Amino acid sequence: MNIKRIIQSTEYPEYIKEYILKTYEENPDLFLMELRKAENSSKRPGMGNKKYNLWIAANNAYIKKEAKFKPGLFECYYCRMDLSTIPAENVRFEHFIPKMHVTANIVQACKWCDKFKRDRTPEDFESIIIDEENVKKDKYAKTNVERKKLIEFAPLVACHSMGNSNPIWIDKMIEIASRNYGVDLSNVHPRQVRWRYYELFRKKWYQK
Repeated sequence: MNIKRIIQSTEYPEYIKEYILKTYEENPDLFLMELRKAENSSKRPGMGNKKYNLWIAANNAYIKKEAKFKPGLFECYYCRMDLSTIPAENVRFEHFIPKMHVTANIVQACKWCDKFKRDRTPEDFESIIIDEENVKKDKYAKTNVERKKLIEFAPLVACHSMGNSNPIWIDKMIEIASRNYGVDLSNVHPRQVRWRYYELFRKKWYQK
């Protein structure tokens, strides 16, 4: 099996190909082991992600080599939707920071989060966390429904960019859950707040 030729023949963007190829060249045995696992997993009923086996293998190999980088391999980076439950064409490669073409900036997302995030920067979402009135300055959110969703979407991005060192996004999740979802998360352990919030967001916006 000429893995290099297989990688080059895929429909991945060039920078994704470069990332996968580099990961393979750094540790071929580890990469091929993870590729076999991904291929076996994709044979299970309902997985539907065969197109992404090389990407998954590269990420798994990279994680084992560099523990500091650990994306959710089968989850949307934003709403944590299980990507193995949706058609492969609904999975996107997303730049967390727009137009920054480095491998660590590439995350996977469902098409709905990808479409809604657009080319907004992490700072755009952080500003809404700090002051919801800033949603009125957003160039894409034109309707009240879009602005409301943007306010509720903002913590999903800010939790990554602001990190645990600035837990203001946790307070915002608790506030929105109470105000908009009628759910009290104030007594939930801080580490679990985001997971409960993900579920509330998906149920409201994506699982009607």
